[in-house]
Amino acid sequence: MKSYWNVLVMGIAVSASLSYTENNIVSVKSKQAFNQLLLNASQPLVILFHSGCPVCSVTRGHFTNMTSKYPTAITYVEVNVNKLHDLTQIYGVTSLPTILIFQSGNMEPVYKLVGPDEKELASKISEILKTK
Repeated sequence: MKSYWNVLVMGIAVSASLSYTENNIVSVKSKQAFNQLLLNASQPLVILFHSGCPVCSVTRGHFTNMTSKYPTAITYVEVNVNKLHDLTQIYGVTSLPTILIFQSGNMEPVYKLVGPDEKELASKISEILKTK
């Protein structure tokens, strides 16, 4: 995984609280960076996962597949709740993995998907891209 001390995201300099995986998924490591990303990213699609969760690993694989199928117009974001547990409370997450879809500049999700349903995720992404 590439890590940068200063990452430029959508024209905004962000501290080391963000890094990119090899699949251009933004990995968020602080609540401040997460909030800034939601306000400035293009159509954030966020996966909340736990590093010790087998189902989360499967869903992260589906999530990675989506970055190849739908590489533009969406900002793919992953959050390890081991490090940012506050977000589970803020967004009412009771089960992992959970995928949240936000509109650009909006702090409230417009859609929530719980579990490893790759077909539903692909369908929702297609729907989002049609409305852009």
